[in-house]
Amino acid sequence: MVARITSAFIALVAATAAAASAIPRTDGSSQCNTGSIQCCDTTTQPSDPAAQLAAGLLGIDLGSITGLVGLNCSPVTVVGVGATPSCKQQPVCCQNNSVGGLLSVGCIPVSL
Repeated sequence: MVARITSAFIALVAATAAAASAIPRTDGSSQCNTGSIQCCDTTTQPSDPAAQLAAGLLGIDLGSITGLVGLNCSPVTVVGVGATPSCKQQPVCCQNNSVGGLLSVGCIPVSL
């Protein structure tokens, strides 16, 4: 009987220790080399007519861009303590987000 109680107690302590070690990441997991991870309404190829139109209106040449173009982007947000970042579309890391989120260039998909 004592052995069963001891085994149950050890299992409970081990489970509690494992659960307690699940600490939220604060190492910049919502960051990439060029700033914050972006959540864009649309990601497309630089040759896409919508991307070309938006870039043309902003005076940006997409001819030498590698990667995707993000349209209507905003930084990925984290809501609540211990919450993970969320994005309803594919989160991306972009080389240039300097147009206020309307157009981000050189984007690559990332996992959160």
